[in-house]
Amino acid sequence: MPMIKDELVLIKSAHRVRGINRAKTLKENVHQYKRFIVPLLASSIRKAERTAIAMESKGFTGSRERTFYRQFTVTTKDWLFMIMMLTVLVTLITLAWQIGYFRWYTGEI
Repeated sequence: MPMIKDELVLIKSAHRVRGINRAKTLKENVHQYKRFIVPLLASSIRKAERTAIAMESKGFTGSRERTFYRQFTVTTKDWLFMIMMLTVLVTLITLAWQIGYFRWYTGEI
């Protein structure tokens, strides 16, 4: 809507430059707004087409299926690394518990 409002201001100023004054009666006002509607619709359609072309050139198709550059698969190395990191984490927490690092925790949440 702000873009349409800006476009309307631009069209009104162009009409003013051409010597078309403000409408004084309701009939003139309606006729004057008819002159604004055609350029507004034309510019809106033009901007929508440009946006659609830009989106299409960026690869946006609107389909729900997502594509990836590379297919990701979890291998045995990944599982071993996860198990190793979990073992290190559990070991560190156990050691910290045994040396009294969690002494300040009273069990209340």
